Amino acid sequence: MAIGKLKYLFLYLYEASEKLEEKASEFAEARKAHMEEFRKDRMALAKEAKQKFEEKKGEASEKIKGQIRSMVKELGLATRDEIQDLKKAVTDLSKKLEQGSKK
Repeated sequence: MAIGKLKYLFLYLYEASEKLEEKASEFAEARKAHMEEFRKDRMALAKEAKQKFEEKKGEASEKIKGQIRSMVKELGLATRDEIQDLKKAVTDLSKKLEQGSKK
């Protein structure tokens, strides 16, 4: 009688271990799928955040440049383009003076 009970106990434990192994495999697959979905979501969020950062960076850069232009104008300072135009004008006048002095 005790052997019969042990036999059923071992069978029960064997079936329980098989079920446990099956559930563990199901859990591992579900976890793997969940983690893959999480990675995809995280990558999408990172990409979106990077795009927004680049947009804001460009907007901030343009705003700062506009403020600098405004301050330069308000202070009466020459801009890079104005200085280049003046350099070109001086060069042209110097050439004309040299040509005039050679005559």
